[in-house]
Amino acid sequence: YTLEKYVKFENLRMEVTDYDGYDAILPVLSITLMWSTIYLTLCIVNPTRTYEWQCRIVTLLHAVSMVAVCGWCAFIQGPWPFTDPGGPNTQLQHMACMLSLGYFLFDFTWCIFSRTEGAIMMIHHLVSVLGLSMTVYRGIYGTEMIGTLFGTEISNPFLQIRWFFS
Repeated sequence: YTLEKYVKFENLRMEVTDYDGYDAILPVLSITLMWSTIYLTLCIVNPTRTYEWQCRIVTLLHAVSMVAVCGWCAFIQGPWPFTDPGGPNTQLQHMACMLSLGYFLFDFTWCIFSRTEGAIMMIHHLVSVLGLSMTVYRGIYGTEMIGTLFGTEISNPFLQIRWFFS
């Protein structure tokens, strides 16, 4: 990176010394409520489809939005996940991690109540919630989490579309 780009990235970074991870609890719960509201709205608007159909629509929305936001973070805004690991989160990285954490809390709760998923998916959700929680709480490792979210969510829209057509 050139010095100009480095300065640009530093202006977007959060101040770790002023950051308190507990400040993220209310926003994450609000985002969980947002995903739940989207799901419930879909259930009301389209009652002929199953609850799983509605949940997969929410999953598709999450995947598409995360690929767009994480792609922007990693490839346009920076910093690059392979050369600048371990630093404080940028504001956009922090918001993307909170959006995903809220989604995974919604989806984990949905899986518990619907009882449609096996142990592997439950472990997947727990690991995702724990990893995202640490990134949001500590205010660091956003670069690595954004790279991980981008890499894992890039195929998710295709998986959901395949499910809709089966």
